[in-house]
Amino acid sequence: AVRVMQAAMAVNGVVDVDCDAPEVVAVASAFLPPTGAVYGRPGKPRSHWLYLSPFEKTIVFKDLNRSPDTATLIEIRVNHQSMAPPSVHHSGEIVTWDGTLGDVLPYTNDDVLRFVRLASTSAIAIRYYNPPGNRHDWCLALAGTLLRFGLNEEEAMKVILEAARVARDPEVKDRLQEVRSTFSHDDEDPIKAHKALRDTMGDVGAMFLKTLQRIWGTSSGTFIMNDKHTIIVNGPAGRENI
Repeated sequence: AVRVMQAAMAVNGVVDVDCDAPEVVAVASAFLPPTGAVYGRPGKPRSHWLYLSPFEKTIVFKDLNRSPDTATLIEIRVNHQSMAPPSVHHSGEIVTWDGTLGDVLPYTNDDVLRFVRLASTSAIAIRYYNPPGNRHDWCLALAGTLLRFGLNEEEAMKVILEAARVARDPEVKDRLQEVRSTFSHDDEDPIKAHKALRDTMGDVGAMFLKTLQRIWGTSSGTFIMNDKHTIIVNGPAGRENI
């Protein structure tokens, strides 16, 4: 089964969206599009989602506040050997399909990238969710930043709703109202939103913002443009670190 899956991924356009960070695993089902082939293990359930998409390179989304060996949030794996059911993980856990194995569904690169970016954004918000007492200003600044990165109101609401849910924020309604308030004033200065986000987060703020910029393709680097997205290529050939 492992050899069959490896061959399919290499030859037939099957890509593996590998949810590496626990925060991504926690929100993956809310953001990733449905497919008939999802698998994982007890310690990381539903952490691999298979799609038919014409990606040519592996794309890696990273948390720039973390060391290189722990930085990866999620990968879109292409031409890559992934452990598949019924393999045994090095932890001793058995890798299994989630439910009954069905069709690996087709999606465009743009669609997969969009959903992966949203999941990454919600995950990074969970990881650095502001402590009580300063969440109002933080959420306003984050919502303003997401607006400037091109998210619509529905996407921003979902990103922050899922982050608040996993972070167990008791004032979720307030967080959602802060998003609505931000999107109703679309003339807000994006520079102020970015500065406010850094200022409310202390030492991790600058790298948090830089991580979001990398996820959404707005920081410096070598740019690949298409109709909807800018991808920043920072890694070796055949691999894109975002």
